[in-house]
Amino acid sequence: MNIPFGTGKLTFLEPGDLKSSNENCMCILFESEECVILITGDRDRAGEGVLIQKYDLPDVDVLIAGHHGSKYSTSLELLLSVRPEIVIISAGANNQYGHPHDVTLNKYKKQGIKQIYRTDQNGTVTIASNGKGYSVSCGK
Repeated sequence: MNIPFGTGKLTFLEPGDLKSSNENCMCILFESEECVILITGDRDRAGEGVLIQKYDLPDVDVLIAGHHGSKYSTSLELLLSVRPEIVIISAGANNQYGHPHDVTLNKYKKQGIKQIYRTDQNGTVTIASNGKGYSVSCGK
């Protein structure tokens, strides 16, 4: 389903047919002239695999990390498929799950992703159009 959104569009990427509720969460792709953002929700590797197989995903400017940076999410296959420039991880400070996991953070680094923003360290992360592209800002 595509919905116009300002100068861009939101595409809701339907879940697969997997047993886990996390794997079947809705994903959202936002595309505009200035920025492409993919939100994978709580999908882990299997759900990301369905996403890659089912949709022709573009390269993205921003990837919202899956499952709060769990070691089971944001697979290498997904990273190679969408090639993000920026990753944003939504995780609470000192959470009981240890998110984001070092395994996942190392995957980002190995793929050359230099801009990694974490809500547990950076506070609120905002992506805004600046007329020539987009900007990312943080604040607690």
